[in-house]
Amino acid sequence: MAKIKHGHKTKTFTTIEYKAWKRMKAKCYNQKHQAYKYYGGQGISVCERWRNSFENFLKDMGFRSPSKTSIGRIDNKGNYEPSNCRWENRKEQANNTNRNTHITLNEETHTIAEWADIIGIKASTIYARRGNGWTDEECLRKTLFLHRANPTP
Repeated sequence: MAKIKHGHKTKTFTTIEYKAWKRMKAKCYNQKHQAYKYYGGQGISVCERWRNSFENFLKDMGFRSPSKTSIGRIDNKGNYEPSNCRWENRKEQANNTNRNTHITLNEETHTIAEWADIIGIKASTIYARRGNGWTDEECLRKTLFLHRANPTP
């Protein structure tokens, strides 16, 4: 049987989609890959449909948009599979890691970086307040109150 040529890797050119597919597999199966311990080493795998077929991966994921730089898992404890993956920008990637601190206020949970965007302050301000002993609620509510009391024109 002839091997299917997909045109996403040549001697002089490789598409972002193909690179992402190769990187995803390497992180899950190549024990020498620098990120293996966070992926394959944690039991993360690539679904059978994608593992040996770039064509299936591309069919399910589609081409990335210019603003989306890499493949991300919606549930970062889950595997690489169509129902759990999307193209993400750097900010989305950064907000979807196990290393993030999440704060819940009024049954709404976000990372510190996301709350900072919502409130309109720097994430470092929230981290500093937490370091000074403020509760998570104080970090967010006082800023919300100040912004509402002194709205910017």
